[in-house]
Amino acid sequence: MQKLVNGQLVEMTPQEEAAFEAARLGTLPQAKQRMRASLSLRRRRAEAAGFDHLGSRFPSGANVVSAAALMAAIDGQGGPFSISVETADGSIVTMNAAQYQAYRRALAGHVKACSDRASTALQAIAAAQTPQEAVSVDIDSGWPA
Repeated sequence: MQKLVNGQLVEMTPQEEAAFEAARLGTLPQAKQRMRASLSLRRRRAEAAGFDHLGSRFPSGANVVSAAALMAAIDGQGGPFSISVETADGSIVTMNAAQYQAYRRALAGHVKACSDRASTALQAIAAAQTPQEAVSVDIDSGWPA
């Protein structure tokens, strides 16, 4: 069997290939650390990917979560309330207090779903007994749309 090593095809026996792959994966702690780092990036991408609400797609990055938390304090002051929120495509949706409260709940639900998915993957990574098991944990599927 041939394997690409440093840009060159190298002939390897099955045993040599197994040893090569084991060395590439590193130790179990190294493989787990790489997977946790990759999972962290994947979670941030999922959290920032946006969420659907009121028939529109809304952004959901960290700045949106912070702004929603600040507006919740203002909303709690009472009186008439109206806010315009930009959707992912740049349109503007104006919401009253009840709609904005539902928007914040939808945003929180999206972030929680991302957290739950990451937690499941972290448990699988922690349970891995070999570097091969650690790197084969699926961190790409199952995220909220």
